[in-house]
Amino acid sequence: MKRIVIVGAELAGLAAAKALRHSDAEVFVVDRANHNLFQPLLYQVATTVLSPAQIASPIRGLLESQRNTTVVLGGTLTYELPGLHADGIISRTQYPTIPPTVEYKLTARGAALRPVLIAVQRWSKTQELAVAPEPAEKKQQPGR
Repeated sequence: MKRIVIVGAELAGLAAAKALRHSDAEVFVVDRANHNLFQPLLYQVATTVLSPAQIASPIRGLLESQRNTTVVLGGTLTYELPGLHADGIISRTQYPTIPPTVEYKLTARGAALRPVLIAVQRWSKTQELAVAPEPAEKKQQPGR
């Protein structure tokens, strides 16, 4: 199965992920934030015409119906890569290009973990769907 990594979940990244909805590829969307922000309307939030929730949406929520897509926070992935390399789970190759290009691949040891990682990923998706949102707390107005 092919794996496609999309870096960035802005308009083009989301459009690419949605276009791959019915493909036979496994799609990973990597972004540093866990939400998509529609920046052209940011000024309306600053002037209180719109609320932040009206121009920002969770990336996982936007792509939750796509069975072949996984959303990964870029900061988490970047933080974990050195440890995965040190443990021999992935190999790292750096190419002398500008900008620098780095390629990571699973080692034989990492490939042996694949069934476990897939099982954990499937389990986490069922937990995501099973968790009901908590009711919003009522704000008390002063003097009441």
